Amino acid sequence: MITTIAFDLIGVILEEKDVVLSPFERALEKGFGVYGNDEGFLTHFAQETGLTPKEIEMTTRNLISRLYQFREPDLFQKLPPLKFAVATSHQSYIIDWLKMQSEAIPFSNFFSTGSSGFLKTEPMFFIKLAELLEERPANILFIDDHLENCRTAQSVGMRAVHYKPIDTLSHTVLACLKAESSSA
Repeated sequence: MITTIAFDLIGVILEEKDVVLSPFERALEKGFGVYGNDEGFLTHFAQETGLTPKEIEMTTRNLISRLYQFREPDLFQKLPPLKFAVATSHQSYIIDWLKMQSEAIPFSNFFSTGSSGFLKTEPMFFIKLAELLEERPANILFIDDHLENCRTAQSVGMRAVHYKPIDTLSHTVLACLKAESSSA
């Protein structure tokens, strides 16, 4: 029985605004989640640019606040009361930003590559997520826009949905929950 839904952020819960980025900001954006934890991210860009880690962190935080918006701001008003979590391969700074958004109030847990060091292509990402949520993997529905991440979640026993951003997220979630309840 699904008790928890873990959402990817970028491409699922959040979408990018149409903003002009500097070449450095574009490089930072492409590096989100690529270099492992936040320290690896900062170290990589400090070596690439000569900037201090603090300057890179501040630029990243500013970029996050300008770049993202909620795909479906009233999503949680359309869903049944379950436990909701974030499972993102983004740097942890996006979690700080997210926690300040009223649309994110229903999230009870936040898990990111930036704070954990695990990539979503690694089963350990999902094992640690289930531990954080204090749920059996079979009780977690994971929703991501990357098929490979969905397959990795399934490999540890989670249910996973490959979300296509052309679909309405609430409809996708409700259809999954309906299919789950009718098969039980």
